[in-house]
Amino acid sequence: MLFSPTSLTECVREWEDLEKNYQQIQDTHRLYKQKLEEVTKLQNSCTSAISRQKKKLKELTVSLRECKENHPNPKLSAEELEAIGEIEKSTKERTNSFFEMEAFLPKKNGLYLSLVLGNVNVTLLNKQAKFAYKDEYEKFKLVVTVILFIVSFTCRFLFSYRALDALFYFLLVWYYCTLTIRESILITNGSRIKGWWVFHHYVSTFLSGVMLTWPEGVLYQMFRNQFISYSLYQSFVQFLQYYYQSGCLYRLRTLGERHTMDLTVDECRYANVTALPEEMKCRRMLGKFNSVWTELCFLSNSLLRVKLLAVSPLFICPGLFGSSRIMSALLFVCLQALLCCAWAKVEVTMHDSTEVYLSDVAPISCQYSFTDVDTEPSDVIIQWFVGGVGSSSRSRIFYGDDSQTMVDENTDYSGRIQVTSDKQASRLVIQEARLTDEKEFFCQINGMVAGSAEGKTQLRVFAPPQAPVIEGVLTGISVNQRRAVASCETLNGFPKPNITWYRNNTPLVTTPGHVNVLMLGTRDSGGFYSVQSTLMYKVLKEDKDALFSCEVSFFVPGAIRTVESSSINITVHYPTTYGGAVEGVAPGTRQRGGHRGATLSGRWQPPSFLHFQQRTRA
Repeated sequence: MLFSPTSLTECVREWEDLEKNYQQIQDTHRLYKQKLEEVTKLQNSCTSAISRQKKKLKELTVSLRECKENHPNPKLSAEELEAIGEIEKSTKERTNSFFEMEAFLPKKNGLYLSLVLGNVNVTLLNKQAKFAYKDEYEKFKLVVTVILFIVSFTCRFLFSYRALDALFYFLLVWYYCTLTIRESILITNGSRIKGWWVFHHYVSTFLSGVMLTWPEGVLYQMFRNQFISYSLYQSFVQFLQYYYQSGCLYRLRTLGERHTMDLTVDECRYANVTALPEEMKCRRMLGKFNSVWTELCFLSNSLLRVKLLAVSPLFICPGLFGSSRIMSALLFVCLQALLCCAWAKVEVTMHDSTEVYLSDVAPISCQYSFTDVDTEPSDVIIQWFVGGVGSSSRSRIFYGDDSQTMVDENTDYSGRIQVTSDKQASRLVIQEARLTDEKEFFCQINGMVAGSAEGKTQLRVFAPPQAPVIEGVLTGISVNQRRAVASCETLNGFPKPNITWYRNNTPLVTTPGHVNVLMLGTRDSGGFYSVQSTLMYKVLKEDKDALFSCEVSFFVPGAIRTVESSSINITVHYPTTYGGAVEGVAPGTRQRGGHRGATLSGRWQPPSFLHFQQRTRA
């Protein structure tokens, strides 16, 4: 239970709190429905505007085409031709822009989704949800692929039962049906899935369904081993394809060359993964691979793309692959390809963070080594990226291989960084560190056949603040009154400094009703922090001789430093402390006219005037 009242009064009080909370929930829900209606109206308005814009662009394209056909080039001036070309270019760009916009707007489902789900809106309204759904789709494929491999291996080499075969075929049908539904949802949310990619899943669903409903018999047994062996082989290829595609797409997305919802890349786009110059084409990249197994890893995407062609001989000419030895050899080659790609790896070692002062040189080291390889790779690609802390987006700032090195232009680090590399390490040096350099720096090592990996280091930049300045109140403070007694301020520090108050060199701790500290921090356009602290203190008589001071603490590379202010004293007002009065005649004096002397002792602040009055006894 959130609470456990012990009396009727507490129950009533808890009910009143719940009633207030319920009213707040109602108000919040009412506001939510209002905003939801506004969002729906905005969606409809945006969808209609895009449709009208696309219709007008289509009409304009037709008009321009007719204009060019009716008026050949000799009759059009150079300015007119340039204007037409600019319009046609902008039209193509706008079409892509509309595609991005429509990915965040509700749309009608396609025929397949309408048959399966009906008219259900499956559009995800933010990038995080879209990318999370795509990432879950890829992980789902990987997990089920491993399960399919295990089950197909069991059916092919361990057990031969029709019931187990039927379970395996049903798993295939469910898997491919699920893929087609998920891919349709991804297409609705802006994923540019190729048609062949979706089509081969439909065909695989049909083939699995045929095997599921095939009755037991001689023909079934003749074809069973071929189909299960092919499924085993296909699981290997899909496993390779997952890591290949995920690696390529990861690099392409970081370079801004692919859409975040893309699932596949073309087989000859691998050179673009590392953003190499145009003269380094795919054939040069392919020539660097020195083994058949590496080429299989590189072409795993192509193998999936021609999977429909590969499966046709199994149906048409089962005798061609009737030898179990041939199929076993093929599977063995696939296994070796998988192992070579899985065993060879790169180990990258970097510090978790590097700390420097503002305007100092910031060195960032990246150590790497190759394991489980026969020979060190002859060509290693080294790239440096920078991104915000905790952000998924990043940009490249350096590229280098055995033939060339270059610092990317039009970045915050162009002309400000130097990179030196050898066979075991790469060192990035940033000149004149700035506050905006407090980011994560990624070192990516690509050893081609030897594998690829990356590490990261967070750069932290420190700027010590100015010495604290303390000011006390100018007026006196009465005892037992809690009010501001002093203020302390420090300027231009990074990261944000902290202020601690002291009384007679003893730190003051926040105490309800006695000590309270108000902190105000600001950040200027240059990124520097200024902190002002006000001490709220309940003054006592004993504080009339106390000394108050403040201390600013701040981070520096590898340590925490402190700077203390000067000490001040505050003026305390307190009432008279009555010590007593003594009546009598001072020694050596004479009493005249009934007058007597008196002595009064006591302390008070500020000084006050005393008035003596004689009262005559009746």
